[in-house]
Amino acid sequence: MLKKVCGDLVLRLEAETKEVPDGKKEIVLAWAKNGLECFKGDKPVCWLGYNYPVEIPLALGYLPFYPELAPGMLAGFNLSSGLVEMAETRFFNMFCCTFHRCSLGAASKGIWPKPAAILGLSNICDGQVKLLNLFGDMFGVTPLILETPLDIGEKDVNYLERQLRDLIPPLEDSSGQKFTEEKLKETIRISNRTRKALLRIDELRKHSPSPYHGASAMNGLYVLVTQLWGMPQTLDLLDNLIREIEENETRGISNGEKFRLLLMVTTPTYKTEIYNLLEKKMKANFVVAELTNVVWEEIDEQNPFQSLARKLISHPMAGSMDKRVDWALTTARDFNVDGVIHFSHWGCRQTSGGVGVLRKRIEDAGIPFMNLDVDLVDPRSFSWGQVSTRLEGFIEMLDQRKEL
Repeated sequence: MLKKVCGDLVLRLEAETKEVPDGKKEIVLAWAKNGLECFKGDKPVCWLGYNYPVEIPLALGYLPFYPELAPGMLAGFNLSSGLVEMAETRFFNMFCCTFHRCSLGAASKGIWPKPAAILGLSNICDGQVKLLNLFGDMFGVTPLILETPLDIGEKDVNYLERQLRDLIPPLEDSSGQKFTEEKLKETIRISNRTRKALLRIDELRKHSPSPYHGASAMNGLYVLVTQLWGMPQTLDLLDNLIREIEENETRGISNGEKFRLLLMVTTPTYKTEIYNLLEKKMKANFVVAELTNVVWEEIDEQNPFQSLARKLISHPMAGSMDKRVDWALTTARDFNVDGVIHFSHWGCRQTSGGVGVLRKRIEDAGIPFMNLDVDLVDPRSFSWGQVSTRLEGFIEMLDQRKEL
């Protein structure tokens, strides 16, 4: 199923981007090509949990695959609900995360490529560790799980650095390749250049009106940041995308932006009318998103393991709610947003557990905040009537504030 989705995307997007270049489509095309490579069997495939330092397995010749995130692509093709339902009868109850339920259902049906290694970590998502352990039992692969500190003190970084170094021997055994510092440095250079390009895009998106926003920005940058990070092809993709954004700004392309929004977590991965409603009808743009923003310092290639440890635990969702709140407030001010919309995914304690604190702190700072409780993978419970009513009400409230 996933192999067919990737193949169909490659055929369609190669033709479309050859005719009319499009940054977002080119990124999704690169993802689809990587997906097909994972099924060929020419290179070892490494399954990774979200926020894992992919630079290390890339330096050992692995192809990355993210079983937690791939369900989003299936949902976009209306292929997720059946797998979620099947997993409910065999593995998980309906109160567990549907990203995990869908992924477990897909793995049990042979839809995912087989892993040579499985890597995970204990921060951000508690369910990730359990899911990857189940995958380990399923495929006879011992998951290598990082025990991730919640703070960024020197002792915490050193503790995580030792764990990252300990990964090398088992990953060498699984890949059949020897680790070299130079190969890791090459991967880190790509990572740093990618980071620099994303910072340039962030600067462009701060302009009003934003020359890059909404569905195009979210879909393109989300795929790149979460599933193509550190891969050589990202550099050309980002160079092309930056030129496209700069041209949009030069030509004054705008949808008549009236409201600037910060997106926290992400919108549903299945097809909805959310972006059409916000952008076309309400003139409200997501000009920055939590999962596509650069939040770490440049990686030091002379001290790679410690620097990667710092990158890992710099994520706003990794640690106390204060870290996430501080990031949201700083970003909201930097991008001059009018409001914040947070999507709380059902079954996800990390994104929804601290919403009360997040709301209070952001509203105390004078920034309107709205939380929407939805399932991001399974459309069976999605009610467009309820969601559209709340979105319209929120934007109307922002409009009234502007008139005061």
